[in-house]
Amino acid sequence: MSLFAEKYELKELAGRGGMAEVWRAEQRGAAGFVRPVGLKRILPHFASKETFVRMFIEEARVCAQLMHPNIIQIYDFGYDRGMYFLVMEWVEGLNLQRFLHAYDERDMIAPWPIVAGISIESLKA
Repeated sequence: MSLFAEKYELKELAGRGGMAEVWRAEQRGAAGFVRPVGLKRILPHFASKETFVRMFIEEARVCAQLMHPNIIQIYDFGYDRGMYFLVMEWVEGLNLQRFLHAYDERDMIAPWPIVAGISIESLKA
């Protein structure tokens, strides 16, 4: 088993954006401690570009200050294998993009009570 930053086991790629990717991972610790986490790391081809690195660091700083039940918590921020990474709470479930895409694939519109509920909870954050 190869651990990222000596304590995170990457399990599967959960998503990729313009400058970073998010992995479903497990934090490993003493005495068999295991906790599911999300690990976001800057993409390798951006890891040496100062502008993208600064943006990623700023994202980590801002996100670490946000505290709300509807916002994931940040657990760790570090540097390993030539790139910065951000460790966050892992929440099982369907992300909003996949949720909407599932309706779109069926040529359907998501029911308004569900959309309204998601919108209200997002605005609370």
